[in-house]
Amino acid sequence: MWVTRRTVLVSGSVAVMLALGVWGFLGGRKEAAREKERERPVKPPRHVTVENGAVVVTLDAATEQRSGLELAPLAAGHAREDVRGYATVVDLKTLAPTRNDYVAAAAQAEKARATVEASRREYERLRLLHADAQNVSTKALEAAQATYRSEQAGAEAASAEAQTLAAAARQEWGDVLGRWMIEGSPAFTRLLNREDVLVQITLPPEISMNTLPERAFVLAGQSRVPVRLVSVAARTDPKIQGLSGFYVAPGSAHLIPGMSLPAALTAGPEVAGVVVPASAVVYTEGRAWIYVQDAPHAFVRRAIQTDMAVTGDSYLARSVPPGTKVVVRGAQQLLSDEYRAQIQVGEDGG
Repeated sequence: MWVTRRTVLVSGSVAVMLALGVWGFLGGRKEAAREKERERPVKPPRHVTVENGAVVVTLDAATEQRSGLELAPLAAGHAREDVRGYATVVDLKTLAPTRNDYVAAAAQAEKARATVEASRREYERLRLLHADAQNVSTKALEAAQATYRSEQAGAEAASAEAQTLAAAARQEWGDVLGRWMIEGSPAFTRLLNREDVLVQITLPPEISMNTLPERAFVLAGQSRVPVRLVSVAARTDPKIQGLSGFYVAPGSAHLIPGMSLPAALTAGPEVAGVVVPASAVVYTEGRAWIYVQDAPHAFVRRAIQTDMAVTGDSYLARSVPPGTKVVVRGAQQLLSDEYRAQIQVGEDGG
């Protein structure tokens, strides 16, 4: 009886262990299958083709809705062709000390004028007393006169020093910036605080203009930073020898003093085209592109030029007819998906 019972217990344990082993083996296979499934790249329900040299991305309706794509027709517009120039971000390290020197000289001149006025009044008082039965000695009157004339000379010298500093500022920076410095205007304060940045733009010598355009752009990478004209520069860039002017750029553009950048001045002839918002433009292969709706849920990547700006955040394109629907929101996502699909095709083919 005892042997039989032990045999039963052993047999039962072995059965349990076998069952656990089988369960663990099956569970491991299922987990391995799930892990393999997780590692398998998820292919988006998209189809990328090349038709007549153009890349076409086709989505199903559900994917397009989930992607949040936004389309808009392009409206007709006009812009002036850009004239290319050369921009340098100006270092203002000498302008603040010049302002301080001028303020000190102007204060000294004002103090000297007040001293002169006091000396004049004292001299006039003694002169009247001397004329009234010589109640004041001639010697005292002559001393007061000498003091008055000395104070006058000091005031004239102080005023001349302030005027010289002001003239030097105008010669160095032009009438407008020189006046800003002399007056300590809010525009000058913004420059010192780097809320605005001063940019000097010089045209090539072969470009002839009577005046500089009010609007221009500095090309910092793929960004067109809008700048506005301050004045014609007092002197040109000696390396370029063309017409030159000072422009103000927003400090938020992160332009660093000493930078040399291309510039675009809207001064050429006016041309017609369509207005493309900057949000519709993507950059790859060294060019600018937009996604045009070719058919329902199908988008063609088309190259455009961005050398003519309508505003700071839109461009004029001449290669697209008015009314064309383009992706104005989600274009970068389409570009990413396009390249992802190409990579997956390459992996499947390998």
